[in-house]
Amino acid sequence: MRHRRGHLVAVVISGVLIVTSLAGSAYVKKVTDARDQVTTAPIGVQPMAVRVVDVRPKSVPLEFAVRGFLRAFEEVTVHAEVDGQVVARHVDEGKPVQKGTKLLELDTTFRQLTVKQLTATVDATREQQRQAKAGLDGARAQVAEAEAAQQNAINEAKRIERLEKDGHAVPVEVDRIATHKRQCDARMRMANAAMAAAASKKDAADAALALAEAQLEEANERLKRCVITSPLDGVVSMVGLEVGEFVRPTQPVCEVIRVDRFKLLVELNARDAVLIRPKTKAALRLDARPDDTYEAEVVRIGPRANPVSKKFPIELHVMNREGRLMAGMFGRCVLPGGRRDGVLVLPREAVVERFGADYCYLAEAVRDALNAKLVRIETRDLPGRSGEVQVVLGLDPGHQVVITATEQLRDGQPILLEAPEGLAAGLQPTRTDSTP
Repeated sequence: MRHRRGHLVAVVISGVLIVTSLAGSAYVKKVTDARDQVTTAPIGVQPMAVRVVDVRPKSVPLEFAVRGFLRAFEEVTVHAEVDGQVVARHVDEGKPVQKGTKLLELDTTFRQLTVKQLTATVDATREQQRQAKAGLDGARAQVAEAEAAQQNAINEAKRIERLEKDGHAVPVEVDRIATHKRQCDARMRMANAAMAAAASKKDAADAALALAEAQLEEANERLKRCVITSPLDGVVSMVGLEVGEFVRPTQPVCEVIRVDRFKLLVELNARDAVLIRPKTKAALRLDARPDDTYEAEVVRIGPRANPVSKKFPIELHVMNREGRLMAGMFGRCVLPGGRRDGVLVLPREAVVERFGADYCYLAEAVRDALNAKLVRIETRDLPGRSGEVQVVLGLDPGHQVVITATEQLRDGQPILLEAPEGLAAGLQPTRTDSTP
């Protein structure tokens, strides 16, 4: 039973393979017939007037047209650092300013009072510190006196001890010296305790003075920040407050932009971006000033592509020496990316796509007549030159390639030459044995 089942499966598989093979052969024949029908001209077709170009190796500059908006070289939003009411506005939008120029002023009445109070506190604390220092100096002097008295008492005790061993000491004198030593020891302890207390008082006075001075410094800083100034040289692009309005810390109040130069940010794909070098210069034209040309210089090529556009950012700088540029102007420039020497170039309209491959028509002389001959070529895009392609295989220098009516031509169709372009002028059609 198993043997019969296996035999049946083999028969089915063989049948499927045979049907597949026959279907493939029929499809290939159909495609071939269609290709012959599309690409081969029927006999008796009238000649078609065409233009040709002579293929010669040449040096091709690689250029990339880019565009974008001018941006301020540096733009700073100025925020309020303290709260208060606006009492003076010194600038309007469009006014040139320098670093440190006053923009706005806030009310300083209460902050001036705070500074005065803290100044008085600092003066009083400094007096307390001076007194504490004097008390510490006095305690140190008492300790020094107590140490000297104690040392004398120790010396007297040693002397009476030696006399007592020799039997010459008077009992009354021994008692007096012992009592005096105990009094000197007690005096020494009291002096040390007084000095420790004076030192603690001095430390407290120092801490109080440091705190008062810090509070005064903070108050002065807050008072100073009631005057809002420009952080850079430039032009005021926005003022968000009027006199009488109340402002809070971190609230944006002004915008200042630097206008001595501008940035132009553009993007290129990876294949084109690698051809651009820093310090490359390009001529910039602005829509707002079509008669003027400005020099733009590449200063940075981004190391990472934009995650949305998948292109690499390129930053150019434009000097604003005459002060005629403004942020937001739209401009265009062409970035040079080097050259390719000795390449064969065709206009893109000369390339015909057939069955997923590239072809072109050559002007071929046959029995004193001209025919369009379809030949297979391999092409490569030229960076920055969307209207041309580089031919890497299939053509030789001197070939004449049809560049007009390529979609209407058929292989072997008679043609008539119009006025040639460029180097093709006056040349005879090239005889070739190339096959498609």
